Amino acid sequence: MKTRQTKPKGKKVRIVNFRWLMIFLVVCSLSFGSQVYTIWEMKQEIKSLTAKKQQLVQENKQYQANLRAVRSDEMVEKLAREELGMIKPGEKVLIEVLP
Repeated sequence: MKTRQTKPKGKKVRIVNFRWLMIFLVVCSLSFGSQVYTIWEMKQEIKSLTAKKQQLVQENKQYQANLRAVRSDEMVEKLAREELGMIKPGEKVLIEVLP
């Protein structure tokens, strides 16, 4: 009596499983690929906006410091004397007369 030799089914099953896996991966990439790209673009935009925000915060700090300096009593007095020609009460001003 002859025994029938059968091919091992393990190899065929692996090929079929691999094909289904590849089909699944292709379907997933087609379904979710655009969403992944959109998320990547949004992350890049967030990085860009965060950097711009940091720059604007620094600029705002500089403007606040300048504003405090301009509002100080010494600066107000300096501007009043130089720009408006004002003097303190009881103060005498010498005016140079050119020949």
